Amino acid sequence: MSQLIKMLLLMFPFFWAANVFAENIVVIVHKDSVINTISEGDLAGVYLKRKKRVDGQRLKVVDINNDSDIKAYFHEAVTQKTLQQLKAYWSRLIFTGKGIPPYSLDTEERVVEFVSRTPNAIGYVGKSKMNNRVKVIREIK
Repeated sequence: MSQLIKMLLLMFPFFWAANVFAENIVVIVHKDSVINTISEGDLAGVYLKRKKRVDGQRLKVVDINNDSDIKAYFHEAVTQKTLQQLKAYWSRLIFTGKGIPPYSLDTEERVVEFVSRTPNAIGYVGKSKMNNRVKVIREIK
């Protein structure tokens, strides 16, 4: 019994940190975009490249290039795919010639910069990374 308690106590900080981080993920677009909000279904469609337009606007989707916690949480919450499943999804589409993954950047700061300079771009970052040149259209909780 004491082993189980020790294990749970050691794991608690990881679960707590994931929940705190998840509350701060925001989906962003250029500040002048006509898009003011996006449904969860449309967002999943956009990131899996099943949907190309939102509110009549064709989007340039940008993802984070690494296997970071923010990318993992975002995709599990939005596309219902783990990073491993996401890699398999894109590998299958690339192999069959049916699609290519979204454009990807190394850091959240670069995502904000790209979205702020690209009127039809959509991305996601931690809320603290955004600036006044982008606007939030959805918060991932």
